[in-house]
Amino acid sequence: MVTINLLPRKKRLFTASHIVLSGIGLTWVAAASFLWLTYGSTNESVTLLKQEIKMKETAIAALQKQAVAVQADDSLDQYVLFSERMQQLFLPTNLLMDEIAHALPEHGRLDSIKYSLSGSIELEGSFEQYEDVAAYLHNLQASPYVVKAEVTSIKAREIKWQGPVDDQGKPLSAILSTVGGKLLPRYTASLKIKAITVDLQELVAKEQAAATGKAEVKK
Repeated sequence: MVTINLLPRKKRLFTASHIVLSGIGLTWVAAASFLWLTYGSTNESVTLLKQEIKMKETAIAALQKQAVAVQADDSLDQYVLFSERMQQLFLPTNLLMDEIAHALPEHGRLDSIKYSLSGSIELEGSFEQYEDVAAYLHNLQASPYVVKAEVTSIKAREIKWQGPVDDQGKPLSAILSTVGGKLLPRYTASLKIKAITVDLQELVAKEQAAATGKAEVKK
């Protein structure tokens, strides 16, 4: 006996393709959710990291400003202290200038002076006689403030008469040349001097005071 089922077949609610598509859909949703969560977490981490970096940069900048301010104040104080001490050690400039001027011969004069605290001095003067230049050099070398003095050049100058003259510009007479007028200096000399600019007595006194202070501290 053969049984024939004439009823229509029941359709399957889920076929293989539906299952595959559903799996793909769920996987995509899960991946999208994971990526969104990861992006959100990463974005939040980046934001926090940026904030932390900014805070650190602000703190570092503040510390640098404070350090620069402190260093500048310290440097300024040290410079002022050093300047005061150096001014106490250097000989007064007017003392050296007076010494240089007093060493001039009777009819000599200074035309220019270049002076530096290192003790290098360049002079240019006018002299009536060649021997006056030698006398000035000798006086400078004998000065207690001069270490070395030398003449670098001597140039003859054109003699000019200041007084009564004739039609040719010459003195009217020998007597007038001697009494009634004067001759301008005949020579221009350049000299180089190495002078003592530091008060050695003051320096020695300070060194002795410092040594005495160290000895007392050790006791």
